[in-house]
Amino acid sequence: MRLSQSTFLICSLFFGVCINSFAQSAACEKAISNKYSGEFQDKYGNGSSRKISMLQYYATQGPGMHKFGNNNALLYVAVVDKFENGQIRDRDTVKLWCVVNTKGNVLGLERDFN
Repeated sequence: MRLSQSTFLICSLFFGVCINSFAQSAACEKAISNKYSGEFQDKYGNGSSRKISMLQYYATQGPGMHKFGNNNALLYVAVVDKFENGQIRDRDTVKLWCVVNTKGNVLGLERDFN
C-alpha cells in the first residue's frame, strides 16, 4: 500500500510539472504571436504585415540561471517574415527569452542580441 501511494505521488508531481511547462509554453507562444504578427495599413492604403513562419522552442532556464530574477525563462527562435502589399520584403531571425513567473503568467519577452 505504501509503494502505490508513493508511486502515485511521484507520478502526480511529474505530470503537474509537465502540465505547468506546457501551459507556460502555450502562453509564451501566444505572447510571441501577438507581438510579432499583425496586419497594418497606412493612410494611403499601402498594406504591410508581419507573420511568424517558424517558431522553435529550445530550452527552459529556472530561477537563478539567468538575469530575469526568480522566474523561468524559455528560449525561442522565431523567423519573422515582413510583407508589403502582399509581397515578402524582409525576413528576420529573432532569438527571444520569454519570462514567466511561478503562476505561469508571461511577464515579458526579451530579445537576445548575442
